[in-house]
Amino acid sequence: MASQMATKEDIKHIDERMDSLDARMGRMETDLHEVKGNIVYKYEFEDLEARVKYLERKLGIESGK
Repeated sequence: MASQMATKEDIKHIDERMDSLDARMGRMETDLHEVKGNIVYKYEFEDLEARVKYLERKLGIESGK
């Protein structure tokens, strides 16, 4: 079985694909960072929910639930 050597064109094509993938990965990282900045964790939500229920009870407000 004879091995083949990569041509300059093959390497150029690989470099272009790597550049494209690198750019896409950069955009994905930026998007992920933005999403993480907008997440409310479950324990934070549950804490807030308990506080609202407490205030509603103290103020005599009927909750929608």
